[in-house]
Amino acid sequence: MKTKILILGILMLAVSGCGMKETEKVETEKFTNALEKETEKKETEGQKIEAINENMNVTQQSIAETNIKNINDTVEVPDYDGIEKSVTVQNVTFSKKYTGNKFENYQRELLDTIEAQYDESGNLLDDNIYMNMEIKVTNHEGESEWNAAEYPIVLLKEDHTLLSVGDGPVWIHCDELIKDYDQKDCLFIPFKSEESKIVHIIYVMKESTKDAGWGWFVSITSTWFPEENSYFIKL
Repeated sequence: MKTKILILGILMLAVSGCGMKETEKVETEKFTNALEKETEKKETEGQKIEAINENMNVTQQSIAETNIKNINDTVEVPDYDGIEKSVTVQNVTFSKKYTGNKFENYQRELLDTIEAQYDESGNLLDDNIYMNMEIKVTNHEGESEWNAAEYPIVLLKEDHTLLSVGDGPVWIHCDELIKDYDQKDCLFIPFKSEESKIVHIIYVMKESTKDAGWGWFVSITSTWFPEENSYFIKL
């Protein structure tokens, strides 16, 4: 934008200083308008590219073969607070029925964003389906919290890079199965030293895509750039 203003300023000075004829002024205006349109086109294209990248993120590094895991495999992951935790996806099921503790306003809002149809209990009435994950988490040292929704569900490409699809699974809910839990705080589940909990996480997705090869990307270093402590757990 600064470049565009500078060029326009130079052109205006040239016109005023040289006493251009009317035809020359018209040609200058045409050139200026074309320049503005070209600049706006480039800015628009750049915004479109950024929007596409936001909806479809591809990692530039691959998940190591040894770090591609299955259900019931346990991985050791250091949390943001530096405290290591053992994480195991114990079970994954699909259902039209909502299986969370309660169906509340924030679930309705999330379902409305993807235009899902549901009844008063949260049961789905269209081509969407819930994916229910049961995850065992063990905290190894001191008191800590665990963010149950900080790890995304993505697709694994042939070269072991990851792909996040815009219409992929959308996080809906999480709770502890061991005891009742205040849902408004369920993103940050408290743990005592050496404490284990079973956490229930729910996503919603298109039923036609449920067998596409989704997996849970467990990495604390970066959401999209795997490093040594990154895992892809096949679901």
